[in-house]
Amino acid sequence: MKETGKQGIAWLLEIAGSYRILIVVACILSAVSAVLSLVPFVCIWFVIRDVFWAWPDLSAASGITQYGWLAVGFAVLSVGLYFIALMCSHLAAFRVEKNMRKVAMHKIVTLLSNLRGILLCMDGPVSVYSRATWKGHGTWPIRPPDHMASAENCGALGRECS
Repeated sequence: MKETGKQGIAWLLEIAGSYRILIVVACILSAVSAVLSLVPFVCIWFVIRDVFWAWPDLSAASGITQYGWLAVGFAVLSVGLYFIALMCSHLAAFRVEKNMRKVAMHKIVTLLSNLRGILLCMDGPVSVYSRATWKGHGTWPIRPPDHMASAENCGALGRECS
């Protein structure tokens, strides 16, 4: 089995294929969303500061509504960017899942075919047969019935049949 040597994020980006850009975009948008989600708290702090500075006369506190609308706007913008980041990451994740399934199935099929070849060589002269030969007989066993063994099929294994 050939190992690529890549691990972690490098392997993930390799498996993602052309969708790797979505992973990068999702990370960037998520980081921007995290920063923008702090702005409403700063706006609230400005409102509290203005209220305390103008404490006896609250009509003198100017800009409170402006800070309130800024807080709402940045909160909505943060949620919107985070939603877009989630969509990008999920699209990439589904592609990664599909490609990981393909890689895993390829490894399983390769292992099974290698195992089948080893068992055929260890089990003595048996035929090499195809699914078409065994069609309609249920499962596809490792060793076919004796009536399917023949000298020309055993030669495909590179051995002489007795």
